[in-house]
Amino acid sequence: MPPAKRAAEVWAELNDRQRAYMRAIYHKDQEAEQFWKGARARGKTAPPASQWRWLDYGPVGGGSADHGAVQRALEGRGIRDAGTGSTLKALEERGLIKTRARAMLQGYRLEVQLTRDGRAACRAAGSTPTGRETRARASCPRRCGQCWPRCAAPVTKGCSGTIWGRPGGG
Repeated sequence: MPPAKRAAEVWAELNDRQRAYMRAIYHKDQEAEQFWKGARARGKTAPPASQWRWLDYGPVGGGSADHGAVQRALEGRGIRDAGTGSTLKALEERGLIKTRARAMLQGYRLEVQLTRDGRAACRAAGSTPTGRETRARASCPRRCGQCWPRCAAPVTKGCSGTIWGRPGGG
């Protein structure tokens, strides 16, 4: 079976909640990719993709640390709740994402990474950033290079009307 057709079938097998999580993670992944692709132009050296593709989901299991990039993206879409763990587990069992935890004083921080199959499924579904998101990144008045991959939740104030941050929210 051609890879594109298989990716489309995998996407079709996901429920609405899983698709929403995949879209949110994919958008964060693509934002980080765009940031690191422009690193040389900003006089920086990009780390290997195996490092920057890990996205900060956020704190789990206690503590009051700041939410991660993926948590904020899910909250902005109104879909983050107590069922998050089950959704992430289902996506990981399908081989669409990987997860890892970093210990904190209270609980831990979870990181997620799309697999190649996960990115292929999102591309097959047409899960690309909207023109509005692309324009917001391009119109950063500060040209700071750090005003976009943190959160896609629209706000009334802030850089280009959107709160963003460092790649992967880390």
